[in-house]
Amino acid sequence: MRILALDSSGAACSAALWQDGAVRAARLEPRARGHAERLLPIVLAVAAEAGTRLDEVDVFAATTGPGGFTGVRVGLAALRGLALAAGRPMLGITSFAALAHATTAAERMAGRLLVVIDSQRDELFAQAFAPDLLVEGEPMLMTATAIAERFAGEALLLAGDAAAPVAAALEARACRVRLAANAALIDARVVAALAATRAAEATREAPQACYLHPPALSRPAPLR
Repeated sequence: MRILALDSSGAACSAALWQDGAVRAARLEPRARGHAERLLPIVLAVAAEAGTRLDEVDVFAATTGPGGFTGVRVGLAALRGLALAAGRPMLGITSFAALAHATTAAERMAGRLLVVIDSQRDELFAQAFAPDLLVEGEPMLMTATAIAERFAGEALLLAGDAAAPVAAALEARACRVRLAANAALIDARVVAALAATRAAEATREAPQACYLHPPALSRPAPLR
């Protein structure tokens, strides 16, 4: 089983090739912009390093968001193009799940896991998980203050690129907070490993993007 996973939903581009129970090659480039220009070159570099042609991949996987509107679209467009060209099925993994599974079992002993993702707006994307990684409730769009009010007094493990600012708000509400060590940015290695456990769910239908609010669009100025 060969799985090629990719992500461009946040502040990084990454790709990984999973084969026979392990990641054979992976790359991650932190970047605030330019995802469209870098994602496919990273994918091709990973495939070359693993010695795998793209038409030899069995399943293609990508994150579906939430995250940056453009980055999510870039990743899903690349996923669809690669899968269609190879005639292989696709699988979508939410950004929340990818970040949650980047935490360790030892870290999750601290308490409930809360994944918080920067939305580039006042409100943050958030979702809670139990220590065994079962989802607790629907994804949320909340300010750091609202998150602190909701989870006041709890013991929490935070993951995601908005963890640090949320930690400050939570600590002010008497929460016992710990930050996950390696779960700030999404790593395609985690996406690939998670996709390997869900490969039977892959289909020829492209996964839908996970948007929690509409994109910010600016209207062109009227012609004079």
